[in-house]
Amino acid sequence: MDSEDEDAVPEGTVYKKVVFRKYLDSTFTKRDPRGEYEEHLGILGPVIRAEVDDVIQVRFKNLASRPYSLHAHGLSYEKSSEGKTYEDDSPEWFKEDNAIQPNRSYTYVWHATGRSGPENPGSACRAWAYYSAVNTEKDIHSGLIGPLLICRKGTLHKESKMPVDTREFVLLFMVFDEKKSWYYDKKPERSWRRTSSEVKHSHEFHAINGMVYNLPGLRMYEQEWVRLHLLNLGGSRDIHVVHFHGQTLLENGTRQHQLGVWPLLPGSFKTLEMKASKPGWWLLDTQVGENQRAGMRTPFLIMDRECRMPMGLSTGVVADRQIKASEFVGSWEPKLARLNNGGSYNAWMTEKMSEFDTQPWIQVDMEREVLFTGIQSQGAKHYLKSYYTTEFRVAYSSDQTNWQIFKGNSTRNVMYFDGNSDASSIKENRFDPPIVARYIRVYPTRFFNRPALRLELQGCEINGCSTPLGVESRKIEDKQITASSFKTSWWGGSWEPSLARLNAQGRVNAWQAKANNNRQWLQIDLLKVKKITAIVTQGCKSLSSEMYVKSYTVHYSDGGVDWTPYRQRSSMVDKIFEGNSNFKGHVKNFFNPPIISRYIRIIPKTWNQSIALRLELFGCDID
Repeated sequence: MDSEDEDAVPEGTVYKKVVFRKYLDSTFTKRDPRGEYEEHLGILGPVIRAEVDDVIQVRFKNLASRPYSLHAHGLSYEKSSEGKTYEDDSPEWFKEDNAIQPNRSYTYVWHATGRSGPENPGSACRAWAYYSAVNTEKDIHSGLIGPLLICRKGTLHKESKMPVDTREFVLLFMVFDEKKSWYYDKKPERSWRRTSSEVKHSHEFHAINGMVYNLPGLRMYEQEWVRLHLLNLGGSRDIHVVHFHGQTLLENGTRQHQLGVWPLLPGSFKTLEMKASKPGWWLLDTQVGENQRAGMRTPFLIMDRECRMPMGLSTGVVADRQIKASEFVGSWEPKLARLNNGGSYNAWMTEKMSEFDTQPWIQVDMEREVLFTGIQSQGAKHYLKSYYTTEFRVAYSSDQTNWQIFKGNSTRNVMYFDGNSDASSIKENRFDPPIVARYIRVYPTRFFNRPALRLELQGCEINGCSTPLGVESRKIEDKQITASSFKTSWWGGSWEPSLARLNAQGRVNAWQAKANNNRQWLQIDLLKVKKITAIVTQGCKSLSSEMYVKSYTVHYSDGGVDWTPYRQRSSMVDKIFEGNSNFKGHVKNFFNPPIISRYIRIIPKTWNQSIALRLELFGCDID
């Protein structure tokens, strides 16, 4: 158990909490850092998982300032491991578990019997809770509560003790009353006028896992099965009607028991399953109005299953300025760390590390928060010598100040990824759960000759609706792409609008306007109204001529007759988008707010040599 934490709340009041936390050593000095799978737990203690017939042994040390205990609700135990205080005729040595004094330790032993396990039919795991029970009400309201999950045999990974088939979340719906906490500071109430009801409830927090309005870490993939463990340890008046908006809940794991909401009664535990519906941000809340208004709600994210697109290192969408490193050797600069990059110097490389050196790193700034789902890596070759990274770890941040080491499902406190085995082949690693961050750092930990990297990050936009609409893949047919004009070369090639497809190959591989003026346009008919969130543009090369559009505006239309120029919010001026600075690189621009329309027109404003364009649109269908 950890020492008291402090959380600031509105009106300048600070409440003190005490929480259960896991340690990695018997001296209780090295705390186990919470990883991505634990991000959603909030105030809850670590998840204790076991299978039926397992024996659970917990070494408990009290680092707080008053006595506490550990009681397992729903499990079997001997009297010496009950962790609950009440008057009986037991001998004193049987009561050592009742209240562990500060800086003292005790070992609790619990038994996961068949009665504690999941019912048939039903989910593979069953939820219970552990908490301190010296004074149960005051201990829980002080923050001492955590989840217990008992599963069928074969459900959990033997080493990580994580479920092998399903993503799961533990959610405690509870009104925390700070007046019932051991740490409530009984200062006089504020002097300004408030009703007696406001004074009575002014120290209550209507929370999910101790968090109001926003619980981080609730992320799942479209069409993924998710296991939800719901807990309610509130008082007799605490009834919570749990509602995952836009989702269908399954009781007992069968389609015969489909539910829109679940009434979670006081003192109850329930495990439900859910198949995540469509990508986007959704709302989790309680249908009890008072609790909902007071903060017992949070957004949760359903991610597109196709969220593994290249994020732009290999194509140039990520600019040189966005790639930095702690150091580099010679001409092997960080800006060169792009997958499949060519040339004599074509990667980031640093000196060999000694055991006393700090680990070097390379960092990518996406300039906004995105979802990272994977990483691809390559080494490099110089003359006849190969250089590559054989192992690395990853850190991420949203502000470049607070960094989190990726842990995933590793049984260690950090995930070490397998790197490359030669200089040229591509090694792909997945991030599960996906990372939400703006900055990502890669730290080489093992290498051949020298640490060297060429990289591509994979993922998508955090708000979803960012998949390619089909220009490059030819899902959008030739007849859907039209233009004001197109050029026919003297040697017989026609630069038709249907060629304006990102990464198109061939001697004639783009749309080129017949004339170079501001009356030219390229138009795409999506056949129905869609949500368009971004555009990527590319130029082309013909013989020795490098042609590309340097800036452009965008118009859109529902019927193809009346056109609306795209403008920023509250602006009366057409937005001019920055285009390309060379013929082969990609430049990505975002529509914020997104365009909701059927037709879209790109109108070049400035260009290099001639108006020439290849592109892709990104977005999604509208439900």
